[in-house]
This record gives sequence, structure tokens and C-alpha cells, in this order.
Amino acid sequence: MKAEFLVSLDGGNSYQKVTNDVRIMYTHQSTLDEDCESELHMTITHEGLISDVWTEEVDSRNIGTRGETIEEIMSRMVEDW
Repeated sequence: MKAEFLVSLDGGNSYQKVTNDVRIMYTHQSTLDEDCESELHMTITHEGLISDVWTEEVDSRNIGTRGETIEEIMSRMVEDW
């Protein structure tokens, strides 16, 4: 059975299949050791999750990134349980 990738935009009342990546952006976040606001960009794919922190300086720059596969996320969560 092939895994499906579904997303809900209404709090879980309904879901729709995803054919491309899903991107979520948290704006106006504070970041330690930075004098400006930052954004957390999360890209969810069929393979996993990529998280990037961008500053809101004159020239926006990436100050941190992390990638995890679905298998890594699930394995870590089961180990913690």
C-alpha cells in the first residue's frame, strides 16, 4: 500500500491529497543572538521535513537549516515513547 500525503486547512475537519510540497511560514519570530525578527520556513515533502530560519535584515539570510526524513521523525518519536 502506497502512503498518501494529506493536508487540512480547516483544523482537521477535512483533508485533501497533496501532489507537491507544502510550505508553512511563521513570521515575526524572535531568534536568540539576532537583533532583528526572523521567520521559520517549513517545507513538508513526501520525503520529510526541511526547516529554515531566515533573518529579516536588509539582506535576508538563512541562519539555520535542518532536514529530517519521515523515517527519522517516526523512529525518534517511537524511541521517545
